[in-house]
Amino acid sequence: MTNVYHGPKTYGKVIMYTTIGDIEIEFYATEAPMAVRNFVQLCLENFYDSTIFHRIIPNFIVQGGDPTNTGDGGTSIYDGKPFKDEIHSRLKFNTRGYLAMANSGSKNSNLSQFFITLDKAEELNGKNTIFGRLVNNTIYNVMKMNDFILEEGTERPLYPAKIERTEVKVLPFEGIVPRDITHTKYDETGKELKRGSSKKEEEERKQRNQSKKKRNISLLSFDEEEGSSTSSQNNPKRRKTVSEPVNNNNNNLKSLPGLEEKSNETTIKPIAGKPLEKDKEKEKEKDKEKEKEKEKEKEKQKEKEVKTTSVNKSAEELKSDEAKLRSQVLQLMKGGGGSAYNKSNSNKSKTSSITAADEDLYSTKRSSTKTKQDKKQSVIEARNRLNKFKERLSAAKNKPGEKGEEGEEGEGEGGDWKAHKLIFNKTGDHEDRTGEVYTIYDPRVSK
Repeated sequence: MTNVYHGPKTYGKVIMYTTIGDIEIEFYATEAPMAVRNFVQLCLENFYDSTIFHRIIPNFIVQGGDPTNTGDGGTSIYDGKPFKDEIHSRLKFNTRGYLAMANSGSKNSNLSQFFITLDKAEELNGKNTIFGRLVNNTIYNVMKMNDFILEEGTERPLYPAKIERTEVKVLPFEGIVPRDITHTKYDETGKELKRGSSKKEEEERKQRNQSKKKRNISLLSFDEEEGSSTSSQNNPKRRKTVSEPVNNNNNNLKSLPGLEEKSNETTIKPIAGKPLEKDKEKEKEKDKEKEKEKEKEKEKQKEKEVKTTSVNKSAEELKSDEAKLRSQVLQLMKGGGGSAYNKSNSNKSKTSSITAADEDLYSTKRSSTKTKQDKKQSVIEARNRLNKFKERLSAAKNKPGEKGEEGEEGEGEGGDWKAHKLIFNKTGDHEDRTGEVYTIYDPRVSK
């Protein structure tokens, strides 16, 4: 998502209340001070009140600010004369929502008319003065005018949006003071309206119109209205309401609900929807009985809960006893005895285990000393045995044994196995290869 540069810092705030919604505007007071002062001061003087947006170019601009609502009028705070353009290099028509001055097509011809961009308008760069921008998403109210129907062959909307009033929330800079002037007002067709002398007279006129509004007396009402403080005797022409009796004669009381005559005495009957005192007492008794029943039910529930908890506890205790008995039986079967026997003999077993451990340590130390001496003696004995074996072998070689008929040494009584020799016969299937010559070559060396 690309970020659009909206220009330098803005100052001040004005709200336009229109028929299509609010339009909030902030101003480039340092870049276009003359245009900002002109617009804000005209707003303070109620110059733009009841003016319309007389020109719409869809997806381009919306133009307004003409008091005559025709597109040909306008004035300025500078003695009613046009003021110069204020073109700034940091302010470009690169997006929608910019507020700029409308001119007559030539330079330095700015009066009171302005326009709001509905999209990019790069062809207007350097030609019109940008002095503000719309904020807080109020551009979407202006974008509604894209769908307005235009008169055939013109840029004027058939049903234009109107600026009802303007309100300056924050001044962009000090020194902006409204003049004591009443601007001429025109209707949507451009006809001049009656001029009011001052704001006070307009307010007084509104109050007078409100006071002249008459009540519609033909309608009946149950509430107190204006002028109800005056009695019916002082104002005989006043229409009687439903709450007043028709006459004061006793004969007419018969027609009222709840009253009847019996033996020159009036007896009061209950009006529908209002119970008697007896009925009230019966209802109270019924309520008390219901409360008692509820209390009984609560007590029964509590008793049930107590029973269930006791049963659960007894079942748990039985389970724990069974587990203990099973553990004791297993210990007896293994030969370890019961738990009481184990507790009584625990001290003895501890002392016996300590003495046994000490004896094992002492015996290991003694055995370690003995093994060292035994190793030395075993080594000496092994050496002596080897020497004796060597002597016996040398003696056997010096005394040759007897030979048998087949040329072998005798293995009888006079023969000694130590003097035997291993002799191989050369006769056999093998060939004599003593005369063969073998050549050896290194494969790494080329032939």
